[in-house]
Amino acid sequence: MRDLQNRCEKVVELEIQLDDIKEQYNNVIRNSNSKAQQKKMSFLERNLEQLTLVQKELVDQNSSLKKEAGLAERKLLARNERIMNLEAMLQDADRRLVLQDQKFQSQLQAVKERLDQARAQKTANAASLGFGRIAKPLRGGGGVQTSPPSSGANGSFGGSTNNPIARLQNEDGPAKRTSWFFNKG
Repeated sequence: MRDLQNRCEKVVELEIQLDDIKEQYNNVIRNSNSKAQQKKMSFLERNLEQLTLVQKELVDQNSSLKKEAGLAERKLLARNERIMNLEAMLQDADRRLVLQDQKFQSQLQAVKERLDQARAQKTANAASLGFGRIAKPLRGGGGVQTSPPSSGANGSFGGSTNNPIARLQNEDGPAKRTSWFFNKG
C-alpha cells in the first residue's frame, strides 16, 4: 500500500515538473524565434482564428438546417397523410357515386318501362274508345232550362235571354251551370 502511495506521489511530482518544463520550452521557443518565424506564427494564428469563425458559422448553419429539415419532414409526413386521407375519401365518394348511378339507372329503367306500358295502354284504350284525336275538350255543365229567366227589378239587364251574364245571374235550380267533376249528386 505504501509502495502505491509513493508511486502516486512520484507521478504527481513528475506531472508538475513536465508542466514546468513545457512552459519553459514555450518561453525559450518564443524568445529564440527569428522575425520570419514570428511572422509565420502570426499568419498561422490569424488563419486559425478565421477557420475557427468559419467553423462556428458552419456549425450554426448546420444546426439550423437540421431544425428546418426536421420541420420539413413533419410537414411532408402530414401532407402525405392528408393526401392518403383525400384519396380514401375520393375512392369512397367514387364508390358511392357508382352505387347512386346504378340506383338511378335502375329507377330510370323502371320509369321508362312504366311510361312504355302507359303509352301502350293509352293507345289501346284510345283505339278502343275512338277518342284518340280530340281537337277540343268537352266542358261539363249547361243543361236544359226549365223556366224562363226573370229580368231584374228595374229591367237593368234588359230582360233578354240572349244576354249570357243576365241569364247566368238569374238562373236558379238545376239548370244553373255546375261542374261535372264536383257534382254534388
